[in-house]
Amino acid sequence: MSCISSPRSMFDTMYSTTQRLLLDRWHGPVDFTQLPGHYTSLLALAQQHQGCRFWLLDLRACAWSTPMLSPLFSHYFALHAGGVLGCPLFIAYVLPPAPYALAQASTPDHLLRLCAAHQVYPSFFEAKADALAWLHHQQGLDVTYCAQRAA
Repeated sequence: MSCISSPRSMFDTMYSTTQRLLLDRWHGPVDFTQLPGHYTSLLALAQQHQGCRFWLLDLRACAWSTPMLSPLFSHYFALHAGGVLGCPLFIAYVLPPAPYALAQASTPDHLLRLCAAHQVYPSFFEAKADALAWLHHQQGLDVTYCAQRAA
């Protein structure tokens, strides 16, 4: 496994060769000004591993905020990730119960359309096992998608 850590160890990021997933765990409250740099690090690690397009971001330990994270994701990350890694990119967010409920209830349609336009597909989960199952399912569908594209 390849690993990176932020200078303050707010994040642990690794690539799992057995699962073909990029795994990112946030350890506590995050200074959102650090996220553009962290997303750049995630993209770099994904590029080192054949453009890994299946990510699990475990945000259960951080103070997660939809109003803060959504604009950053939509205006910075979603616009760049697809072009860097190729499409589509699947991101499973594991959230604590209250933010999970909020994310499920309030993901704006414009964000979903923007993500789809750039073939970046976020999904939200309360349980890590469910997030992993979704990512593995997407990987299985991706094999079919890539074969059809190549034909």
